[in-house]
Amino acid sequence: GASSKVSGETVADRPLQSFTQGLTGQATGVNIIQPSGVLNNPPVVRIRGLSSLSLNSFPLVVVDGIPISTGDVSENSAANNPLADINPEDIESADILKDAASTAIYGSRGAAGVLIITTKRGKSGAAKIAYDGWFGSTKAVRLPELMNAEQYIAHKNNAIKNAREINPKLATGSYPVDGGFFPTLDENGNTVNTRWYDYVYRDAISQNHNLSISGGTDNTKYFFSGSLSDQDGILVNNNFKRKGIRANVDHKLNDWIKLGANLTYTNSANNSPNSGSVEGAAFNTSGLGRIAMVQAPNVPAYLPNGDYNVTGSSIGKGANVLAPNYPNPLPIRDLDKNSSETNRFFSNINTEIKLLDGLTFNTSLTWDLRNTNNQQFWNPINGDGYSYNGYAYNNHAKSNNFLIFNTLVYNKSFGQHNITALAGHEAQKTRVENWGAVRYDLTDWYFNQFQGNYLTNDAGGNSIGESAIESYFTSLNYNYGNRYYVTANFRRDGLSPLAPGKKWGNFGGVSVGWTISQEEFFKSSSISNVLSNLRLRGSWGKVGNGAISNLYGSFDIYDPTIYGNVGGMIFTQTGNRELTWETANQTNVGIDLGFLNDRISLEASYYHKDHNGLILAVPQTPSKGIPGNSILMNIGSMYNKGFEFGLNVRAVQKENFKWTTTLNFSTNKNM
Repeated sequence: GASSKVSGETVADRPLQSFTQGLTGQATGVNIIQPSGVLNNPPVVRIRGLSSLSLNSFPLVVVDGIPISTGDVSENSAANNPLADINPEDIESADILKDAASTAIYGSRGAAGVLIITTKRGKSGAAKIAYDGWFGSTKAVRLPELMNAEQYIAHKNNAIKNAREINPKLATGSYPVDGGFFPTLDENGNTVNTRWYDYVYRDAISQNHNLSISGGTDNTKYFFSGSLSDQDGILVNNNFKRKGIRANVDHKLNDWIKLGANLTYTNSANNSPNSGSVEGAAFNTSGLGRIAMVQAPNVPAYLPNGDYNVTGSSIGKGANVLAPNYPNPLPIRDLDKNSSETNRFFSNINTEIKLLDGLTFNTSLTWDLRNTNNQQFWNPINGDGYSYNGYAYNNHAKSNNFLIFNTLVYNKSFGQHNITALAGHEAQKTRVENWGAVRYDLTDWYFNQFQGNYLTNDAGGNSIGESAIESYFTSLNYNYGNRYYVTANFRRDGLSPLAPGKKWGNFGGVSVGWTISQEEFFKSSSISNVLSNLRLRGSWGKVGNGAISNLYGSFDIYDPTIYGNVGGMIFTQTGNRELTWETANQTNVGIDLGFLNDRISLEASYYHKDHNGLILAVPQTPSKGIPGNSILMNIGSMYNKGFEFGLNVRAVQKENFKWTTTLNFSTNKNM
């Protein structure tokens, strides 16, 4: 199949919050975009294009064989990326599975591709202690050049003049005849010319430290690590901290039983002002990224007495006749609070039992516990909190993710025939509980936190969500003399959010490969002196997309509500009893070339993915009385197709110096 491998050194050698950032530019067909400069903001990762119109198109992330959650788990402007809980320094390698034949073993979760992360393990030998760290500085670059106060006044007044020439009857209150914007003087008689960038952005310092110890004997191997990351962002008061410890232990109990354990604890905390740069906040008028560019430069940030220059929910207008419509960014920067802190414990216990020669049974049990505390406060002076006279919202989310994974593996060679056969069962259950409350209308502006005294107190952000998936799968890998390769996968998944009778889906794939460079006729030819590797490959597979955010989309839902002092129920969703899988069929062909003992390697691929049964919220006529005037249905289809080219050159390979260049080019057409 089509896949790429990225070493852990490539990921670790960069100043990152999340390992996914380190994969940028490392593999063909993989597009990674950091949506903003806000710390811990989850990146957008796409493998061979968009995989769905409404479901999650983020690839499945598997850490040491265990699928983990992705997406922003924050409830406010302080982004919280669960993938940032994984210390990049602990990663041994990252494998990126791109075609359906490779991802089919993951069934309903492989439509968007798969990222397989393998963490470091201990090796036999004396204990090795390693430290690595980095210090860095960050600043906002390529900010648009804005008008100064004089230019701004001329531009705005000219706009009023032009409007009145077109329509002289415009109201003079909104379109003053003599203009609406004028120079404002400070207490020293100087003209105010405020550069709002200077109040919002900063030059920031970041640091990261990692200490590990590894080693072991033939029977017991260990890897322990501890890490600390402290990063300041380009926005004032944006800070991200992560502290973590990891323990990976492998023990050979006897000749037929091996035991293993992976234990990780991470505390990550992000504090951020309202940036307007997280998901769903692009049009937020109080976002500092927006205000820094649109706020009037001819009004001051402070009044002569040192107070914030504010009038109601907006900035004070100074000498202007017309008031600016945006808040003063300083109260938002200084007084508002947005934080998201996660404590996460990840544990995996695994056992390998040798039943017969070549036949092993593997079982693992995983518990992924994540507790996230989100806190938000909007000041009553200016900005979003002004109309509330102070606003606070606290939310606590507890995520319990349990997974049991069992496989039976047969691995045997007969002469030049090499066979690996696998059969397995997987069951996963996730439960997320949210508790929260909203408080507003402060009795005393002294308070700047949720625990203050408020006149209005409401429940908010309370929910319980459960989902489960059960799978049966099998895989067969065969190669003859390391020349001819055949792989076949089949998986049957059952997913709880889908409709009764539609929960189960069948997925699978097959791939073939021919390593021509291993043929005797090739080895004996003169071209083998230059061309060290030549391999043809092709695959086909069918996968599904089970990343459904609405866990109860197939059900009619009634929510509890209160009418006055009486409890009741309200109809909130019309379910679809025919809701079923999104599926994708993919064909892939490619060639791999290696030159000069693979000092130069080239890969080229073509792929075509057909997506069917896409789930969309289909609009309904209001006369039907359907809540939200929409129903989830399998109604859409699309395709992705394109070419991928990758070039890797190991230009210098010395003991103390290595120079490797990677270039890749990909096309994608989505319709």
